[in-house]
Amino acid sequence: MSNRAVFLRLIFAACAVLVSLAMLFRPIPSITAANDTGRYVANQLQACSLPALEDDSGTMAERAFYLLMRPTCLGGTPRIFLFCVAMAVPVALLVFANWNREGTLLLASGMLISTVGFEFMTNAMRQGASMFFLLGGFYFKKRLPKIAFVVTALLLHDSSWFFAPLVILLAYGTGGLRKKTILLWAIPVLAGAGYLFTLRFLSENVQLSTLFGLYSERYTEQLSMPFLLYIILPLFLVFGLRNSNRKDKPSKEERIVFWYSAALLALSIVIFPSITYRFAMTGITLQLFMAMRSSKLSVLSSASIGGAFIAHFMIYVFISKNVMAVIHG
Repeated sequence: MSNRAVFLRLIFAACAVLVSLAMLFRPIPSITAANDTGRYVANQLQACSLPALEDDSGTMAERAFYLLMRPTCLGGTPRIFLFCVAMAVPVALLVFANWNREGTLLLASGMLISTVGFEFMTNAMRQGASMFFLLGGFYFKKRLPKIAFVVTALLLHDSSWFFAPLVILLAYGTGGLRKKTILLWAIPVLAGAGYLFTLRFLSENVQLSTLFGLYSERYTEQLSMPFLLYIILPLFLVFGLRNSNRKDKPSKEERIVFWYSAALLALSIVIFPSITYRFAMTGITLQLFMAMRSSKLSVLSSASIGGAFIAHFMIYVFISKNVMAVIHG
């Protein structure tokens, strides 16, 4: 690791810790607030009050999340839990991104002060923890750690299921996996996925129509088309600004991620718009992550993307009840 990479990592680590500490001391909203912090804290306190393997409340994904966060119970305060969850995506970027260019620092900083970054830190905490493992799945080249990280991501949040095929697609497209290897691993992976799906849905007796209803009821305010266009805009900003510089073209991986995410978002808007913003958050993070790992990343395009993310977040500050709940409790 070069001295420049170490220096850039240290700068971003300091920024991430400062932002996470600011989130740490925020008022904790009630469980009925628009922001989900209160619900997460209440569930964490309940999980900490029970033996590690005896908490059978919530879905399997929720139980897996609180089991993963079990060490934070030793702190004796839910604020340690909030800090660790807030650091999930920043730590993933610190570990898995390419830090040999200044552009990575600008992109990562833009992510830190963005709508997506804010949501991961304060509202979509379980999805943020899942993103750490999903990014690890894209990072590792060896089969065992790649599969282990992807499976853990699947356990923690449902949105990762829809992006898991992208891990295999990119690995095959870049020569990381051959057809024979994919076929060899297909049977156990599909069998495991089927088993997890059975545990996640059928064992809980959740009808698909009921599940759709629950999501629709929970995210009613996000169903408006202006909101959907607003939340997916950063995906196109990253790809567009990367394309705008002739000397700084997106890599093959970036193009694959963009078209995959765009197709998934379009499909979800048509079929199930209630969950579109979840897909948008994952797609945007992956698009930014692939740009950080690209061999060509100029300071100009990185600064433009980082600035666009911050400007996008400023709009969110004035329109989102989630932000108001974080500020006022």
